[in-house]
Amino acid sequence: MKLKPGQIIKQSRSRDGREIVYRLPKTADLETMRRFANELSTEDTFVQLSGERITKKAESQYLTEALAAIENGEKIQIIALFKQELIANASVTKGKKRKAHAGELAISVAAPFRGQGIGEELLQLLTDLSRKNGLRLLTLTCFENNQRAINLYEKVGFTKAGFIPGMYQRQGRYWGEIIMYLPLI
Repeated sequence: MKLKPGQIIKQSRSRDGREIVYRLPKTADLETMRRFANELSTEDTFVQLSGERITKKAESQYLTEALAAIENGEKIQIIALFKQELIANASVTKGKKRKAHAGELAISVAAPFRGQGIGEELLQLLTDLSRKNGLRLLTLTCFENNQRAINLYEKVGFTKAGFIPGMYQRQGRYWGEIIMYLPLI
């Protein structure tokens, strides 16, 4: 299935009734994507960002590379928008060579929209698109203490496969990393 920048995948309502648009990113999303990344970084939540500011140049490079990967079939990325503002970002990056049948999933949802079914919707959409694009397996990693995310991943069918102690440093402590997988066949 060929995906195109800006392509709308779905429109639905969050649990609290807000109209959410799920679509592929496009070049014009640069500023809303940068704001979203900087909000996550400032929050110092369960993501790789930890307080640093994302410059327009850095976000432009990220978006350019992401759009090229989408165009080449190496990545599936869906953003969720509420009133044209980015509120969630999720992707599956296809593996290379002997891992070409597998994809690595990443997802983040803005704090005011967590618990509204948006993450679950993104996971379902990515799972469906991954299947349609020939992937057989999805993997992901997360902080051991991100129980909300772990519960969501298990709800949509992911299984814990492993644990690496002390993988992340966050707020002065070391946290383990949970590795999870979802067969798509």
